[in-house]
Amino acid sequence: MNKSHLKIASGACIIAILALICVSYLDLGRSDDKYPSINEGLTSLNEFDVAYDETDTYAKGTVFVMKNNGSLRIKIVADIVVGENDTGGITFHFTPELRVGDILCSFNDNVDGRYVTTFHPLSPDAKYNTMVEVARPHLPMPPGGGHGTLMLDAWLSGHTALDNIGSLHFLLAVGGKGNVIGMVLEEVSIPLSRNSFEYETPQPERIELDKSTLTKDLLLGELSDQIDTSEKVIRAFSSDGISDLESSIAIVEKHTSRLSSLQSLKAEVESISKNNIDGLNDAFDEYCRIIEETNAMIP
Repeated sequence: MNKSHLKIASGACIIAILALICVSYLDLGRSDDKYPSINEGLTSLNEFDVAYDETDTYAKGTVFVMKNNGSLRIKIVADIVVGENDTGGITFHFTPELRVGDILCSFNDNVDGRYVTTFHPLSPDAKYNTMVEVARPHLPMPPGGGHGTLMLDAWLSGHTALDNIGSLHFLLAVGGKGNVIGMVLEEVSIPLSRNSFEYETPQPERIELDKSTLTKDLLLGELSDQIDTSEKVIRAFSSDGISDLESSIAIVEKHTSRLSSLQSLKAEVESISKNNIDGLNDAFDEYCRIIEETNAMIP
């Protein structure tokens, strides 16, 4: 092949490659799939860094505040480190204005969630009524503490109007020494810019269960959620390597008792007519009693 033919072939090859790239680009442009959004609805960022230096335990991260259909959503992304001799781990305490949603945690590269516990006490008057614990002492901790990333979603509660508040906040309790936990307490404030949101009546992500909203289907759904939670805890703490620990045995026993009570109540609710308001109210009272009693039993 002479030089002129080589140049022609090279030029044809380049044109073919450019044409292929162009076709691919145009084909992608015709896709009906939505393009990835970048910082869609994001209105502000808030950073936090809380540490208990004595055990080298800390939580450091960012709060992303996003507009969400006239209400708001926050996402917390935190780097979690628990020192070798720490006995307290990390606890996030949330006020009733925020409803905690999905949680992802990579602590010690574990995927079954055994290092995270959530509590939702039925006392809306408390300043903090939802807790998310990471590597607390009642959870089986390997020697040397641990490290991971926590990602947590939360929404404004359906009972809270956005235009009535100027800021949100949560409490971080970090570290433990001996029987004392929460060696360092710090409240993280999330200021809200009034110019960043459209003030509409926020739509609740999920109906809060109380007697004013009680239906048979809602109560059965809540019972199913609690049953599922106890089953997951029992499976997690019955796994090889931790099932013989005294703390694991105690947690399994208490959640087994809780599970039995919830399953019996669910069977009872299934037999109650949807129009039997008194029967549903009695069942709801029994549900509240089980939750309050077993929350107090679980360390």
